[in-house]
Amino acid sequence: MQDVLFEECKIVGGEFYKCEKTFFSPKFKCCILMGCNFSDLKMKSVSFHGSKVKECYFNDTQLVEVDFGETDLEGSIFHHADLSKADFKDAKNYAIDPQANILKKARFSAPEALSLLEFFEIEIL
Repeated sequence: MQDVLFEECKIVGGEFYKCEKTFFSPKFKCCILMGCNFSDLKMKSVSFHGSKVKECYFNDTQLVEVDFGETDLEGSIFHHADLSKADFKDAKNYAIDPQANILKKARFSAPEALSLLEFFEIEIL
């Protein structure tokens, strides 16, 4: 899947981790992705802009420069993911552990960015 654009599509249970890793570079625009697995993929500069990415898996996934702008990430799991330079501007409902993922130069919007502190077991008053 190289340079494929999914626009306003609904994909449930997509096993993308089975795709050829070398040439995997789709773009998702205003899509609904539910229960999809993107584990172990190299997804540099992929876009999920304006999509609903619910209960999807990003385990050991390279997501460098990925666009999650205006994306709803409710229930999605990021574990050992490289999110360097990823764009989360106006994204919502994400739960990303800064200690279990690489977030170097990733961009987040307030107030949703406060969710990154949940994993440190601190209280903000």
